[in-house]
Amino acid sequence: MWNILTQKELLLTLDLNRQAEVRKLLSLHGIEYRIHTKNLQGSGPFGGEARRTGSLGVKQDYIYEYKIYVQKKEYEQAKRLVSL
Repeated sequence: MWNILTQKELLLTLDLNRQAEVRKLLSLHGIEYRIHTKNLQGSGPFGGEARRTGSLGVKQDYIYEYKIYVQKKEYEQAKRLVSL
């Protein structure tokens, strides 16, 4: 059962390729994971950040934040796999 008490954050990255690599690795080893994706240029009470400040100079590869969570009981194994 997934809830805030049974999961632990394994990885925080802005790199799309890195999060895909980690997800594939976890899947290959049968480790269940959850991913939370956040648009860093997302909307707020006054509209999106890009709408207020523009997106000139913002590297498009790094506008999303990816957090990958695993069950606490599988965290150590997942951590070893990710650090290889």
